[in-house]
This record gives sequence, C-alpha cells and structure tokens, in this order.
Amino acid sequence: MSNRNIFILNVLCINIQNITLSLKNICMTSDDIQTRLGENVKRIRKEQKLTQFQLAEKADLSEETVKNIELSRCWTSDKNLAKLTKALQVDIHCLFLPVCTSFDNDSENSSVIKKAIAENLKNYVNSVLDDLTSKKIK
Repeated sequence: MSNRNIFILNVLCINIQNITLSLKNICMTSDDIQTRLGENVKRIRKEQKLTQFQLAEKADLSEETVKNIELSRCWTSDKNLAKLTKALQVDIHCLFLPVCTSFDNDSENSSVIKKAIAENLKNYVNSVLDDLTSKKIK
C-alpha cells in the first residue's frame, strides 16, 4: 500500500470519527455504513462496466468477497479496501460517500449530514492550506 493510500485511510478514519461525533443524533449505525460501502462498490463497478468476477480478478480478491461486500454481508479489511480502490481507480473516501438514495430517504437528516460533511471537508482543506503556508514561510 502506498504512503498516499495510507494517508488517505488515516484521514478517512479521522473524518469518519469526526462525522460520527457530529452526527450523534442521526443514529447512523455500523450496518448503515456497511450498506453504503456495498452500494458504492456496486455502483462504481457497474459504472465501469465490470462484473463482480472481473472486479475480483482486478483486485486480487475472490468473487465471493466482492459479493459479500456489495451485499453488506460482512465488513472487509483495510487491505481489501485498498485493493478495491486500486482496482476501481478511486480514492477510498468515494466508497463511503452518501449516495443519492441516502439523501432522498430523510431530508432532515440529509441536511445535517451534508452540513457535517461540508464542515469536515472545510476543516481538512484549511489544515492542509495552513500546513502549506507554514512550509512556504519557513
């Protein structure tokens, strides 16, 4: 796994923790996150016109593992997530982004989720810009 992917995984974990803290009242369960992961893997795979078998081959995973992830039957390891992101050529955060149907189900919660995501992204971008600015000054 490259340093970039490790960095992205760490940022994702921090952002998920921050979003989870921000959304205590939303009651998004582990199952909800697992379902979102499965929906996104399936959606991206289909956009790329890949079968589950083809994705499994590209990612060096079993077809059963891909099926289980898409059907939200089980959590997968960080190594498998890294393999999937490489095979699908997407950043890891794309696998956890809300899909349109998530926002259509409950507009009140959707608004809170969107605000929390935007705030976390804004904070992250600001911290990166601050780091870059401080490095230029030195």
